[in-house]
Amino acid sequence: MLTPGVRELRQEDTRLLAAYPTLRQAALILGVTVSSLSRRPDLGAERVGRERRLAPLKVMGLAAYYRRRSEYEVAGSLLDYALKHAPAVVAEVERELNSYLEATSDRDVPLDADFFLTTAAKHLPADLYDAVVDAYSTSRRS
Repeated sequence: MLTPGVRELRQEDTRLLAAYPTLRQAALILGVTVSSLSRRPDLGAERVGRERRLAPLKVMGLAAYYRRRSEYEVAGSLLDYALKHAPAVVAEVERELNSYLEATSDRDVPLDADFFLTTAAKHLPADLYDAVVDAYSTSRRS
């Protein structure tokens, strides 16, 4: 019987298995506790004997959720892990990590100030909007 959120690894995926950190290793990479990960119903871990392992892309998704470490640091740690434990699949892991970082890079783009202020004007009371404009103007001069 499988634990919820854990699936058996398919035969064709076994070559990547060594590049998947265990739950404990993923927690260290992410800067969270193992119990924070193990309690998640959406974990999607791969069962390998008594261990549960997480695909590098799943770890990246968790990095975005927990925000304890930069996604770039997490990707670097995952790549280091793959280099150490699964050198035969490093290129594949690197491609996946690069694709993830490229696909999510727009999240790091600063919010356009004009758009922000226009939206704030539509949704905030006038006195609060004026305070936002004052704070924004002050921060731009700094």
